[in-house]
Amino acid sequence: MRGRPPGWQLCACVHARLPALLFLHLCLLLLSILLFLSFLPFFFPQLVNKLIPNRAWGWVATLLILLASAANLCAVNHVVQDGESLQSIADQHGVSASSIADLNRRELSGSSAVRPGMNLLIPATPPKKRESEAVYQRYDEFRTASTTSKGIPGRKTLSSTQGDAAKIPPIAAPAAPSEGETVVEAPRMKLSERPSDSDAKSEINVTSEGGIFNRRYRYLGRAKASIDAADVERGRWRIVVLHHSETQRGNARLFDHFHRRKRGMKNGLAYHFVIGNGTDSRDGEIEIGPRWREQKDGGHVRSRALNAVSIGICFVGDFNHSRPTKKQIAACIELVKYLRRRCDTRFRFALHREINPHPTDCPGKYFPGRLFHQMFD
Repeated sequence: MRGRPPGWQLCACVHARLPALLFLHLCLLLLSILLFLSFLPFFFPQLVNKLIPNRAWGWVATLLILLASAANLCAVNHVVQDGESLQSIADQHGVSASSIADLNRRELSGSSAVRPGMNLLIPATPPKKRESEAVYQRYDEFRTASTTSKGIPGRKTLSSTQGDAAKIPPIAAPAAPSEGETVVEAPRMKLSERPSDSDAKSEINVTSEGGIFNRRYRYLGRAKASIDAADVERGRWRIVVLHHSETQRGNARLFDHFHRRKRGMKNGLAYHFVIGNGTDSRDGEIEIGPRWREQKDGGHVRSRALNAVSIGICFVGDFNHSRPTKKQIAACIELVKYLRRRCDTRFRFALHREINPHPTDCPGKYFPGRLFHQMFD
């Protein structure tokens, strides 16, 4: 604790056992009283000499109160919850685990282990953010902007699946369509345009004999090998559920970081598959999450029973304001058809809002749900 003024540790310990706002008010109250007593001798010297023979303690106490106030500004209190570690607490507050350990040497007794109910002081000024952390913060900003601007009462929320305990490897990015393939780009759409399901169906020939399913796979790419490599139990998966990310951009890695760090989901990415829109992954790129590779329950529906039997596919985009690209739609259709073949079952098909126990508008009002129901029902 080098460089800290005398009495700082005592003040910090007192602060750790009181709510921050109450402690600050108490400090200000005591400071006011002590300052009043310090100036009292100038007005009533004889009375003060009789009541308080030695006024030196008043200045010492005033100094301690000032130090306590400084401790309140330099640190915040965190009560350890079940399942938290020193590193996860550091991630929550945007500081390093070593800085927390240094500030709580006596409480931790030189160990990095924490227990529920333990009071820890957290440094208020985080260290300079690493570039990799800044990259992952992008999704949080998009998510915050998306959820605060619309105020949708039924906005979707994700909860972690109980029992998630596996450590997830980094998500690999499978290939999207090659440059030489002739796939027409979707035109940019103004927010005022209201696309219909019939428009989407007319843009993509998904039912004719000469359609995309009689050609080689355009969108699965290397994802096909990962889909085939999974140890799929026949008959386990019964439903395919489609979502949108409710953000303008993102990819599987950013969503995995958000679900793991902000939502507290130990298995990370809630979906089994993510389909990119050309921002942080290529347009129509199919990314495979660890839940599919390891055949784990999803975390994309507010129901443990449904998560155990449903495959979650997330489109990157906010389809309350725009529509998915043609490549995204074609990639999803190709993916679902191949999954039916791979799992040897005819899945039920549902949009998130049709199956979630809690109200939600996911995957958005401009998502061509009718087209997918015609294809897969």
